[in-house]
Amino acid sequence: MNLKELKKKLDEQNVPTDMYSLNGWNPNEMMCIERKEQKWQVYCSERGTKTGMKIFKREVDACQYLYNIVMLCYRDHQEYLQK
Repeated sequence: MNLKELKKKLDEQNVPTDMYSLNGWNPNEMMCIERKEQKWQVYCSERGTKTGMKIFKREVDACQYLYNIVMLCYRDHQEYLQK
């Protein structure tokens, strides 16, 4: 999956766009993905810093990782709201 496909999958699951950034770093609390120096970085933007960074050589691996993390957080949030 590439960034375009990732965006489509997240939209299909109705994941709010304030949970993630597909355009690199964002100062808000969200998961981010960006390409830097021929590698892909996936991290959480937290209090203005990049935390929990994972680096991938392939876009497909980075996108899948971001999708998995965002969906886990989204499902947890949905369960919390239903209580």
